Amino acid sequence: MRYLSVFSGIEAASVAWKHLGWECLGVSDIDPFASAVLAHHYPHTKNYGDITKHPTWGLTPGSIDLLIGGSPCQAFSIGGFQEGLADPRGHLSLVFISLIQSLRPRWVLWENVKGVLSSNRGNDFRCFLYALGKCGYGFSWRVLDAQSTGAPWPVPQRRKRIYLVAHSLGWKPAAEVLFKPQGLPGNFDQKPEEGQAAATTVEDSIGKTGTGLTHFRKASRAQSTTDSETWVQSDIFNTLNLFDVGDVRTTELVVNDEAVLYENHGQDSRITECRTVAPTICAKYGTGGNNTPLVRGDFVRRLTPVECSRLMGFPDHYTQIPWKGKPAEKCPDALQYKALGNSMAVPVIRLLGERINAYEKGTL
Repeated sequence: MRYLSVFSGIEAASVAWKHLGWECLGVSDIDPFASAVLAHHYPHTKNYGDITKHPTWGLTPGSIDLLIGGSPCQAFSIGGFQEGLADPRGHLSLVFISLIQSLRPRWVLWENVKGVLSSNRGNDFRCFLYALGKCGYGFSWRVLDAQSTGAPWPVPQRRKRIYLVAHSLGWKPAAEVLFKPQGLPGNFDQKPEEGQAAATTVEDSIGKTGTGLTHFRKASRAQSTTDSETWVQSDIFNTLNLFDVGDVRTTELVVNDEAVLYENHGQDSRITECRTVAPTICAKYGTGGNNTPLVRGDFVRRLTPVECSRLMGFPDHYTQIPWKGKPAEKCPDALQYKALGNSMAVPVIRLLGERINAYEKGTL
């Protein structure tokens, strides 16, 4: 299977499909750091760069079997105010359609945020589907969560995304890939009910540190989305105040010292326990607001880039590369968080690739 990856980011597809023996004919990204990650890991794979210039790439119809891409999601997300196709980033979804029309791949795999379903009252997604149909493709789509892809590949992260599969011969191949039960390892499981154990937990990805209770107090409360709050371990409680009486903006925290995640809401300093599944890894990690601290043993801290890599399904230190003349050990955390937060979840892409491969072989 020959595939082309566009809006590649740090290339979840090539990580997910390495074991399948598929050939990547090229990637496409313009972000400087993401492009550096691609060059570091895939020095012999061409980065075609700006997708709007795809007519100059020299690729011909039928030269690829599969096209994968996740056009920028900010235009369709709540955080991006859902400007949709009126936003230049949303328009890139139609550039993706133009690339399909030009290259005529047999398979298409497209990923985006759930907000695409409601952007412009659903008209943006309807426009995208109409254009795909006019190209002669049948399609099927589904919302999948990274934590529910089934053993042995799930990750303990709450990450719901739209996954659309299209095929040049109609909707049936696409529907079978996304919906037909099969005997391969892994499946699209339902999300565990409240109180049920997740298929894999944060401890599986990050590890335990011991047992017992530890007291922390908030030494500094975040005053804005660009300001980090500070927690310190202490045997002395802060002065009791109204926030400490059942309020989510508490300045005190007593926790079990195993790997327990707490969401840090940058807007109002809320601390919400995440139990065994991490919140969605986002590109804003490390920027001061909207960070996710991990409570462990004798300190409170943020998730590290390595831990975010694990929660996305990437190898450890995957985004830690030499940057601007400095060694990999000096690679900025903020750039790594952004790259990981903008990526696709590797386990979901791996499972979809497995199912497409099985369909091609007639074993699905």
